[in-house]
Amino acid sequence: MLAATAELPDFNVNIYSGAADLGSLENALITEPMMAERRIVLLKGYSGKIKPLIPLLNIEKIPESTVFAVIGTADSEAIKEAGAAGGEFVDCSPLDTATLLKYIKRESPSITADAAVLLIEYTGGLMTRISTEILKLNAYADGGEITVDAVKLMVKRDAEYKIYEFSEMLAKRRTDDALAALKLLREDSDDVRILSGVYSHFRRLMFASLSRDGDEELARQLGVKTGALKFIREQARLFTPRKLKSITDYLGGADYAIKSGTANAPEILNNAALKIMQE
Repeated sequence: MLAATAELPDFNVNIYSGAADLGSLENALITEPMMAERRIVLLKGYSGKIKPLIPLLNIEKIPESTVFAVIGTADSEAIKEAGAAGGEFVDCSPLDTATLLKYIKRESPSITADAAVLLIEYTGGLMTRISTEILKLNAYADGGEITVDAVKLMVKRDAEYKIYEFSEMLAKRRTDDALAALKLLREDSDDVRILSGVYSHFRRLMFASLSRDGDEELARQLGVKTGALKFIREQARLFTPRKLKSITDYLGGADYAIKSGTANAPEILNNAALKIMQE
């Protein structure tokens, strides 16, 4: 997104991976922008220490028009040092459910509590999507109350939520509802991606069923919000750990078979659905 703001990106945007050497970064940083107001140097996937990068912020030759952005993780002390050297830390971590609920209520005071929770579930807790959907819901309600039914009608489900619904119907052996959920998934994705998503989801369920960590730590490990973890734990309880292991192993093999071209995607997805309902 940052790179998209640059003029003549072929000349004024340099994107490096986390393994880039400092010499290459320095050369990119001291280069003047070409026929543009801004030059962007982007270091993506950086998981190392911030400290080795700090000297780059002190290079006098860097034009004021150059933007140097590092996307990755960092420890708090290094962030302070980077700030003292002229850098600025921007926390891009997903917002927690409580913060999202406060934001939704502020932007849409007429929304009910249940509708606000459903909005977060449908959007995967992404602020950009929530902001857009709130505008739609406010316009739809036209000053009236925004209910769960309004969210169901107006808000498109996030792909992960659709997979959660599909898995829920399979777990409860509700065949017709599972077919309806699968139809919704197929509207936006192909069977290869759907099976891969279901496989990832059941791996999370298995991990949640076996883990003894608290909510915050487990949510961090699974890469989900604590609010979403509640639904993962509840769904995991519909199976025994042994059955989750059996399902996950089967899905892993099915996922490999499709991606290696040795199986037909629609057929193996249907077989996987039957396997889950039989467990």
